[in-house]
Amino acid sequence: MKVCSLVLCSVLVCSLTPIPEPVQARQSSEESTEYPRVLDGLGELARHRAYPYVERAQRAVAEGELEVAIEHWRAALERAQGHVPIIRALAEALLAADRPAAADELLESAPEDDGLQALKQQARLEWLADGEDPPSVERWLAWLASASTSDARALIDGYAFSDGEDLDLEGKLTRLSRVPCPGNGCIHAIERRVVMAESAGEWAHVIDALQQLKAYRSWASEDRVRAVSAWIAQGEWREMEQWLLEEQSAQYPELIRMAIQNAIGQSEWEVARRLLEALEVNYGLRADEASQLEQVYAELGELERAAELIRTRGECLRAVAQLIEAGLAEKAHEWLGDCKPRPAEVWLDLAVELEAVDLLIDQRFDQSGPEGRRIEAVAVLLQRRGEDEELIRLFHDSQHPVAREYLLAALERQEHYEQAAEIVRNRYQSTGSRKDLERASYFYLLADERKKAARLLVESAPFGDDELGRQLSRRLLTLYPLPEVDPGAAAAVRVVANTSDPDLRIDGANTLHSTGRCADVRDLDLVPSGPRAGKVHQLLGFCLQQEAPGLAVHHFGQADRLGIARARGPLAVSLFESGRPEEALDVLERLESDGRLAPEQYRLKVEAALEAGRYSTAAEAHAQLGDQKDDRQWWSMRARIAQGLGQFKQALQWWTIVEERWHSAEATFQIGVLHHEMGDFEAAANALGRAVERDPDNAKYLSEHAYALERLDSRQSVAVFEQALRHEPWRFELHEQLGYVHARLKQGEPARAAFRQAIDRLRPELPPPDLDPQETRKRSYLVRRSHEVLGRRWRVEFSAWAATDSVPGEFFLAEDPPRNYANLIVDRQLGADSGLGSIHARARLIGQGGSDDPFSDRAVTLGMTWHLPLGKTVVGVDWLEPENGTGEILVHAASEWLSDGKYRRDWRPETPSWQERRFYVEGAWWARSDAYLVSARFDHAWHFAVDDWRATSWYPYLLAESRLVRSGHDVRVGAGIGLRKWSGESRYDAHKRVHSLRLEFQHAVETNIADRNGVFLRLESAW
Repeated sequence: MKVCSLVLCSVLVCSLTPIPEPVQARQSSEESTEYPRVLDGLGELARHRAYPYVERAQRAVAEGELEVAIEHWRAALERAQGHVPIIRALAEALLAADRPAAADELLESAPEDDGLQALKQQARLEWLADGEDPPSVERWLAWLASASTSDARALIDGYAFSDGEDLDLEGKLTRLSRVPCPGNGCIHAIERRVVMAESAGEWAHVIDALQQLKAYRSWASEDRVRAVSAWIAQGEWREMEQWLLEEQSAQYPELIRMAIQNAIGQSEWEVARRLLEALEVNYGLRADEASQLEQVYAELGELERAAELIRTRGECLRAVAQLIEAGLAEKAHEWLGDCKPRPAEVWLDLAVELEAVDLLIDQRFDQSGPEGRRIEAVAVLLQRRGEDEELIRLFHDSQHPVAREYLLAALERQEHYEQAAEIVRNRYQSTGSRKDLERASYFYLLADERKKAARLLVESAPFGDDELGRQLSRRLLTLYPLPEVDPGAAAAVRVVANTSDPDLRIDGANTLHSTGRCADVRDLDLVPSGPRAGKVHQLLGFCLQQEAPGLAVHHFGQADRLGIARARGPLAVSLFESGRPEEALDVLERLESDGRLAPEQYRLKVEAALEAGRYSTAAEAHAQLGDQKDDRQWWSMRARIAQGLGQFKQALQWWTIVEERWHSAEATFQIGVLHHEMGDFEAAANALGRAVERDPDNAKYLSEHAYALERLDSRQSVAVFEQALRHEPWRFELHEQLGYVHARLKQGEPARAAFRQAIDRLRPELPPPDLDPQETRKRSYLVRRSHEVLGRRWRVEFSAWAATDSVPGEFFLAEDPPRNYANLIVDRQLGADSGLGSIHARARLIGQGGSDDPFSDRAVTLGMTWHLPLGKTVVGVDWLEPENGTGEILVHAASEWLSDGKYRRDWRPETPSWQERRFYVEGAWWARSDAYLVSARFDHAWHFAVDDWRATSWYPYLLAESRLVRSGHDVRVGAGIGLRKWSGESRYDAHKRVHSLRLEFQHAVETNIADRNGVFLRLESAW
């Protein structure tokens, strides 16, 4: 500012004082001098005297030498005192030199002049702005006293906002408060105090200044705003409210609104309420103001007044909500009844909150969404109140899906399950939804209507292979057996066949097993793997237990090994039923050692021990059953144990008790068996006959009766065998035995027919239940041998040997024993066999000789032989006609023993090795020469089948023989090795031909011949 004043002064001086031209020479003439305009108005002398100083002052100003200029202006003023232009120039120079105090002092003493008055105001203002040497308060107040109104305001502003002194706001306000009031600038000073306090946020000073201002003039609009703002800032709500409510001003509504906004903002709810109510009374409320009043009422807890206010604005549902919040449920219920249900969701929410069941029941909505919510609300509220019966009454005829669901829930809670089931079933029949099927069946089950549930599920099966389908499948499976609804378990088969879930297949298989559909279980191809492998094995075991107990054994065994504890009992049963009592007994004993043998399983242990022939074990197990004398099976097992232990009389006594007390055909049968074993065949036949009378269709009874009758009446035995076979034609042993009985009756063809029936049933590739393939081959061969023997009429035998130095034992008596021998026999059975044996015609050709003539000594015999039914015994009478010599009669007999059963002299198709033996006794008497021969021979052979040759074996053997004749005794031992070949086999006949070649060594222990050792080559054939 100082710089500006200096520049201004310089410009002014330059403009008023022309720059002098260069002086060429001092003009002595007075007329030639030109004075500056600043000197205008002075007399000539004063002008002349002042002129040099003015000129130098102006030059100094031009050159910026203000202090020099001031000195010259002062000098000029001394020579032209009171001259206003010089005073103005000096004042301007002082101001330009930043010496406002000096300028003020100069101007204070200057004469009155308008131009100087402006400079004086400028000097005072600049002095007030001087921070180093400001004017005193007294001087300032003196200025105010003499200043005009506008100058006074400027002085006040300059004083109030001056930075000249280091005063804080309080100091400045205090300075302004010194302005005398009333007086010049009073109002302006107060206004400046208001502004300064407001800008500094000193609201107490603002209020104080405004109250002071009010004494001198009325508040302007901005004053009112400031006052309200100050009261708010100071928290003087009561004063503000009192002033606002008493003030009558054009800006009253706006001030109140401003106050209301601030009161709400600072949670002065009571103030806001009174202001809003006053605004409402005098001017009415706008929508936002009504909302504010509503908020204020709510904050003050005057919810009912808030609700009434809301209702007057037409917001009925909001008013109800406000009443609910106020806890005025009864009034809210009343108001809600008068409200229009729009929006529906809000109305429904309020009705639910009020539990206004009556309103909800009476109300209806066209839209499905709100209507569904209304129904749901009614259902929930009634359910909450426990009024299920009312809910059922309301919704019974409703077809709305929501109503139906809540109706079902209520029916379920009230245990009206069958009614619920019927509703869902009807819906299922129209929708086909499996969820409805699931619920309907569920309700039927809860109603204990298993048959209805089953019928519904059976009609709908299968159900699919997802989770819901499997759930339905399992539910159906748990209902079996269903003899009336699904007796064949066809639905279960469909369910299991249409699922890939292994667990469900197992559950289905269990169901099929329980309904006797084991064939379908086997068709499922269950794979016993995974965590339920043991269960699968157990299930397959149960399904195979009846038809294939052997396979059942396998599966139960696997289940047992996989840790299925309950598989061991069925395993024992299957082992027993598959004819493996020893193994069954072993399993039962393991159960017993583990402490898991149930009391009823001791019965099975007794049965298994009896079948295994372990009668002592059976007796111990039977003792575990305790005294059960009213139990028929207990007595029966006791009798069988005694029977097995050979205590026949005791067994007979106990079987008699069973027969008398329970009229048991089995007991009668066992009595017959015991009599048979005790040799009382007649009593056996009678008892067995009674058993047959009690159970005429029992093939076992019939067959045993037939066996007993064999010794008493073979013909009746045949009839009984045939009766038994009519019941069990597959039993090969009955056909076989019938053939033997026919054979004893000399009924060859019937016997052979029976043997053929037995042979047809003895197939090694499909053995009978009681036989393995090996035993089947053996039995079949024996029956075919019997069939072949009965059909044989002609027989041709050829034998020959060649010796080295010695001879066989049969020729030790000859004077000139031969070195070789040949024998050919042709045998023809003359007639049917009788009880006394069979008669044969025989022709024999014998050739023997020395080494030079192999057959030089020949003979022919013709005779008859009689085959006795005593072992293998033959008696014969022959006419012997030698080529050289006299013929005579030969009476002879022979018998063979110890060559039956496993030592028989025949092929063994069932084994690769076997043994043969025989004890042969022979006697002969030649009538003409009265010579005789008695001999005995024992031999034992070990046969080994030749794999590459059909029905061929090689065998080593040992022999011992003794011969006695009139002339001596021969005893010898020997050993040999042979090769035998059988042939001529057919479907029903065993081998008809046999050929053998042997190399034999004999050593005579006692003999008449000189050479005791001999080696012989023997050849034998029979057709």
